[in-house]
Amino acid sequence: MMRVEAIADIQSYAAGDGASRGKIVLCALCCALVALAATYASANISVTASVDRNEVRLGERFGLVVSVAHDPGYKLSEPKVGKTLGDFVVVNRSKHEAKGNPPTTEFRYTIAGFKLDRATIATVAVQYTDPQGRPGELETHPIGVRMLGTVPAGQTEIKDIRGMVEIEPRMALWLKILIGLVAGVLACVITWWLVKRRRKQQLEKPAPKPLPASVVALAELDKLAKSDLLFLKQYKEFYFRLSEIIRRFLSGRLNFPADDMTTTEIEFMMRDDPISPEFTAAIFEILNFSDMVKFAKLIPSDPKNDEIIEKARRAIELGQEPLFGPNAESAPQAETSGHDFKGIEASSAQ
Repeated sequence: MMRVEAIADIQSYAAGDGASRGKIVLCALCCALVALAATYASANISVTASVDRNEVRLGERFGLVVSVAHDPGYKLSEPKVGKTLGDFVVVNRSKHEAKGNPPTTEFRYTIAGFKLDRATIATVAVQYTDPQGRPGELETHPIGVRMLGTVPAGQTEIKDIRGMVEIEPRMALWLKILIGLVAGVLACVITWWLVKRRRKQQLEKPAPKPLPASVVALAELDKLAKSDLLFLKQYKEFYFRLSEIIRRFLSGRLNFPADDMTTTEIEFMMRDDPISPEFTAAIFEILNFSDMVKFAKLIPSDPKNDEIIEKARRAIELGQEPLFGPNAESAPQAETSGHDFKGIEASSAQ
């Protein structure tokens, strides 16, 4: 369009004066510059298409590469290729950037054809935007590919399958089934016998005798005393664990759920029975002092901590002796404990 307008300007001002002829020359130079710029712009990007084979068999996969060479600054859009490209089906696709001068972008496709004789790969359109932001589009040329049949060269017909060959059975089918059933039944019987024998051995094995509550409590108390809780001034945690040890000891020794009771409820339960005054006083002092540390945020001194630990050890040792008088009929003379020593030791270490 600019060239047509330039020609019209030349015709209209051909008979003019020098100024008009200068304008004509200037217009012609502008047209030449535009033409050179368009030629240079089109030369900065190019597209080619190639295949790795020109002869393939039906259904055989081969590669198609659409290569776009362009200067830096060009932005390419991925070609709008559907499931087919002419006579071929697109199986896979990928994009690769190759560095060079100029840089090259490759769109690779894996395709397969199912049309005999000659087949054509359709053109692929590549849209781009140049460094100045102007859109454009380039297309590849169609590519012809020769499609070969699946019959090998030199063979005109497909060979038929061979006839059946009789084979004498080595073992009758019913005999195989019978052997399989017998083996399955025998395996089930052996498994049942082994399971029954193992269960019988487990039932006959005597259960481990539980440790006395005092033995468990003394072991837990020694472990707590050797811990670093008092050195780290974690008094609340220390006395929480100490009160739990005493409560579990009372539950196992006196057969009431002291570990689920408050200190006041424990005092009520123990004052209803004729228990040793020294034992009762030691237990109450330990539990009440522990509550003061836990809930009233009392900071105990080191001598007081040592005193409480020794009183707890003394109370547990007193619990090993008969706590009721000689005339009491319901005194728990033998210690019993339903606790597992290892389980209690692990819980106290948490």
